[in-house]
Amino acid sequence: MNKNLLSGIMAGFLFLLASAAVCGLLGTYMHTKQKVLYLTPFYYDTNGWELYTITDGVRHTMQPEELFALDTKTTFYLSRTLAQSLADDGYTFLSLAAERPCAVFLENELLYTTCPETAPRTDNVVFPDSYAPLPGRGESVRCTLPADYAGKTLTIATKHMPSEYEPGSPRILLSSEAVESESYMAGANTELIPATGFAMTALLLFGIWLFALVQKVHAPRSLLLIFAAFLQAFRHLRQYDFLSPASTAMNIPLARYIPYIAFALPALYLCIVLWKSKSHLLFFAVVFAATAAKLTTFVAAYSFWDYCSIYLLILAVFCDLHRILQSTLKIHTQLVLQTERSNQLSNILTMQKDFYEAKQMHEQELLALRHDMRGHFATLSALLDSHDTPSAKSYLDGILKQHTEQTMVRYSENPYINAVLHNYAARCRENHIRLLHHMESPCHELPAMQLCLIFNNLLENAVDACLSLPAPDRKIEIRTVARQNAFLLRVSNRFDGTPKTANGLPVTTKEGGSHGYGMMNVRNAAEQIGGSMKYCVEDGQFVVTVMLP
Repeated sequence: MNKNLLSGIMAGFLFLLASAAVCGLLGTYMHTKQKVLYLTPFYYDTNGWELYTITDGVRHTMQPEELFALDTKTTFYLSRTLAQSLADDGYTFLSLAAERPCAVFLENELLYTTCPETAPRTDNVVFPDSYAPLPGRGESVRCTLPADYAGKTLTIATKHMPSEYEPGSPRILLSSEAVESESYMAGANTELIPATGFAMTALLLFGIWLFALVQKVHAPRSLLLIFAAFLQAFRHLRQYDFLSPASTAMNIPLARYIPYIAFALPALYLCIVLWKSKSHLLFFAVVFAATAAKLTTFVAAYSFWDYCSIYLLILAVFCDLHRILQSTLKIHTQLVLQTERSNQLSNILTMQKDFYEAKQMHEQELLALRHDMRGHFATLSALLDSHDTPSAKSYLDGILKQHTEQTMVRYSENPYINAVLHNYAARCRENHIRLLHHMESPCHELPAMQLCLIFNNLLENAVDACLSLPAPDRKIEIRTVARQNAFLLRVSNRFDGTPKTANGLPVTTKEGGSHGYGMMNVRNAAEQIGGSMKYCVEDGQFVVTVMLP
């Protein structure tokens, strides 16, 4: 398996583990083991109550569905024995709905009533028709139980109200201050923590989108995810609005469509990505997200569509971040490579300038020498006429020595190759590096930019490798072979140890911003003109071969 792919998988796995740990930690604030005990009878289940009415002192037992058929003038009763386990669990009071009148009796003694004028007798409770419920949404009345309520019989008398409230089972809850506080905080956190998470995600995506825009990376699809994250935060805040009636900022008519839009936007984004990339891995990731959403509904309070929209948004965010970061890194790499190539070109131009200046100076010296040749010949003739052969020979040797020192070495018929080698030959002499060369000039014209870049980078790396060796072991060999349709370059040098590689290419250990880009530049330059590059290690030497068409 590719090392980069394996590293990416490991990084993604670690990120998922960290995300799961954070979500698990936050999840502890959204759940509580202490819960309000719902004692409301259901349509087909008494939920532990004995239901009955009393007519002329006679008790008539009822089934739960019969409660809905009673008129608004009939008082009905719910009775049960309070178990010891309720007291052990810390329940301390009853919470009753405020929209209907009620009277609570414990062992046939009046414990609490919402109507003071009610007769304090369990067998004859009559509620006045003038009773009005407490105003406000979600209001309830509380009846504190005595400390010794365990094992005693609790009886609640109530009736239906002739108002907009439909006849039904009375809402009865058994709770305590601690239970109610924990339940409320868990319910509020269930909405506030996701709202905060989605809001921060939207802001983060917006910041990344702006950064990508500045970096010339156009990501219009990211706006879909930004809008979807904001909608999810808006939706959870609106759910919190139901828990906190004082907040009404989210109560707008269009809010009912938020869950559908929040699901559709990331789904649309993923459809676009799937259509463009045709990625099977992404397809299976979408299926996995939908499956996870279905499984999550078995253990949590949200619906399948809620979880599905959340998982699809998370998956789409991962895809978007990966695409933007990949594009940004690609642009950064291109800028670094472009800077390196500009530096290489500047170096090449500098070497060419030095070469042509030296060549011009050499030609001027030759012209001056030719101008002085007549005088030299006259001097030699006079010495020979006087039969002073040793002086004539010494004078001639001096002329030849001066001419030899001023002769410029020509490595290749190609002026660009010659300029690069002239510069590195001087560096090799300064650092006691043996430079062996066998050069054949290209049979056809090659692009000067790419040709100089290849020679410059290969010789730069070879010199750097030799500098880490003792002086007697420093050696570089350059060989070029020219054929009718190809030009082959081979550069070998001794090196210390095993070459370090990055992204499949050897890199040098020198410091600086161009670290690791030399061989990449050589490969790219060769491939730009239809060539290729390969490297190997032979008998303790690092060998690079470049073929140019």
